[in-house]
Amino acid sequence: MARATADIKQQAPHLTVTCAHGFAYHWLLPRLAAFRRAHPDIDLLLRPVDANTGFHGTGIETDSHADIFYDRDSTAPTTQRDIRSVAIARPAVFPVISPAGLAALGGQPHTWADLLNAPLLLEEDDSEWRLWFAAHHVPFTHVPSAGRLWQAHITLAAARAGEGIALANVFLLGDALQTGQLVRLHPKNAEADETPLGSYVLRASERAWDKKALSVFRAWLLEQVAIQATHAPETDPPP
Repeated sequence: MARATADIKQQAPHLTVTCAHGFAYHWLLPRLAAFRRAHPDIDLLLRPVDANTGFHGTGIETDSHADIFYDRDSTAPTTQRDIRSVAIARPAVFPVISPAGLAALGGQPHTWADLLNAPLLLEEDDSEWRLWFAAHHVPFTHVPSAGRLWQAHITLAAARAGEGIALANVFLLGDALQTGQLVRLHPKNAEADETPLGSYVLRASERAWDKKALSVFRAWLLEQVAIQATHAPETDPPP
């Protein structure tokens, strides 16, 4: 029986999906069981990665590899030969903090500029915060840092631990807002904060794009993102 199962696995359409840890753990992983139930004939491997992997030097067969990456608006556009892609989501980015951290701040900020005097958690650098402040028309010369933590899922873990304010989007938060682990920051008199700073993009080689495994996964992924958009959880800050 074990030999037969292994043989079936080897014959099944295979797809390796790489993506950042935060997107993998907080959004994609909780949905994969449903994908596998709906498509038991597809052998899908989820492989979280630390950085933008591209399609070279990963040890993954290019004709069975799809990559989901965050394409930041400030990143210069690049064209890769024989690579096809589709934008799957363009989420709003907003600051979050733990309830204890919010209490330490004395409550919600009066203006967005107040955050320049708050403990801000950075990823590898301050580029995301710079984009965010610029989008909110906040003048600044530098972004104060309470710590650099490489990737968004680590900054959000630090925010939950009360270490400061992190930038987030709905694909990285899981149920942190609904369970009260984090609170969305927003000045009471400011306009609704629905500011995207980039897009999640699915890409793969030309050879892989129309193969069964990727075609099925791509259609399913776009459907799940559409469901996310129509059933988005309440993320407004408390009054």
